Amino acid sequence: MTAAGCSKEYVGAMIEVICEAAGVTVDAVMSSCTVGRAILEGGIASELQIGHEIAQAKSFTTGNDGTTHNHVNLEARYMHVGHTDHLGNRQHKSLLLGVDTAVDHKATTQLEGWVKKITDIAEVYNASPFAHWQNLSLQLNDVLKKWRGMHTDHSKDQKKLVKLVEYMRAEVIYESLGFAKLMEGGVQAVMNSNRNVELKLILQHGGSSNWNRLTTA
Repeated sequence: MTAAGCSKEYVGAMIEVICEAAGVTVDAVMSSCTVGRAILEGGIASELQIGHEIAQAKSFTTGNDGTTHNHVNLEARYMHVGHTDHLGNRQHKSLLLGVDTAVDHKATTQLEGWVKKITDIAEVYNASPFAHWQNLSLQLNDVLKKWRGMHTDHSKDQKKLVKLVEYMRAEVIYESLGFAKLMEGGVQAVMNSNRNVELKLILQHGGSSNWNRLTTA
């Protein structure tokens, strides 16, 4: 209700009126203070739940859509996650990630919105005692690896958004595979590889004397 513009002071009365129309009796009316606390605590609990579902999932797909209201851009995002429970049963869940404002509807802006949304969820989840007890964490790169598909319309900005996500995801996967390959030989192999790259750069710049004169900028 508050997201739609209703003041916290009138949320309790609105709930009472709506319930009365549905034939449900409300014993007490929420105060504005209680409404504020419910929004804050409910938002954190929601992000914890979403973070835990992503951390447990082996893969997920996403969807999004946008519209404008009173010249304000709005972006809705959701996610479908799947994982196998302790009994070996495959489970699928649909998670609403929220409806957020945006400065425009460009593909790059939408990608920034996705990254911010995932980063915010990961930050809350990683800081929670629940994640520590479960010995789980959520990092942007790990989320990108699990991101297997997107459901959008066929507009140009959405096609570009999919391409941007594909490119970002490919970069993360290539880096991960490259690092895993380097670590097969241990720390010494990584040091040797870095040294070989450094020697090539030194030769490209005309030798050690020219290399040493280069500034850090």
